[in-house]
Amino acid sequence: MVTRQNLVSLGSAAHEFAAENKVTAAICAAPMVLDKAGLLENRQFTMYPAEDLYKYLRDNKRPQSDMFVADGKV
Repeated sequence: MVTRQNLVSLGSAAHEFAAENKVTAAICAAPMVLDKAGLLENRQFTMYPAEDLYKYLRDNKRPQSDMFVADGKV
């Protein structure tokens, strides 16, 4: 079950991976977790194309329409 605590834990793990210069990735709608962890600042990204999900992204970010996007190790 997805809970707020689970999302916080996932965000913390993603932030830790990025801080250790490890590859950090997400699929489908999960880039929202990377965004909440602050890992998508000044980065290109893609995610499931659903306008109703974009409202959960910070600072009115919009994903690329590409099927795959890599920006550094994210």
